[in-house]
Amino acid sequence: MNAGEERLALELEFDVFARRAQLDVPAERRAQLLEDFTELHRMLRVIRAPRTADHAPDESFDLSTVIRML
Repeated sequence: MNAGEERLALELEFDVFARRAQLDVPAERRAQLLEDFTELHRMLRVIRAPRTADHAPDESFDLSTVIRML
């Protein structure tokens, strides 16, 4: 999918979400909302990307940081 097709697909998806949420998006705000929606999709691709244990900080699995030691 080229950049133009991806942009059209995101616009269509945005329109569908707005319609389902019964939002009336003013024309003067639509361009900025589409830009934000595109950025949200970019962030979701990063968040949902496969990761290994090497990507996690070492202290994230240390129980002493989660529970109080007695």
